[in-house]
Amino acid sequence: MVRIGATILDTDSLSAEDIDIIVKDLKHVAARKRRKESLLEQFTNLIATARSEGFDFVEKDFGNVLTSIDWDIYDHRQ
Repeated sequence: MVRIGATILDTDSLSAEDIDIIVKDLKHVAARKRRKESLLEQFTNLIATARSEGFDFVEKDFGNVLTSIDWDIYDHRQ
């Protein structure tokens, strides 16, 4: 048995190969999450830089000024 946060994974019924697959898949998920966080940070920095230089990102249709909290990233590969 392995506890991951509030989740308990019954490893007794899994083969070593199954556990290796789970580890590989979880490493992939973690890498994608880290990349998402990095991209959001870069985007936030871009908006801050633009703002400091007197530029705003605006919505084309309505002209609303967009900030980094208006955006999120959806990972369609995961």
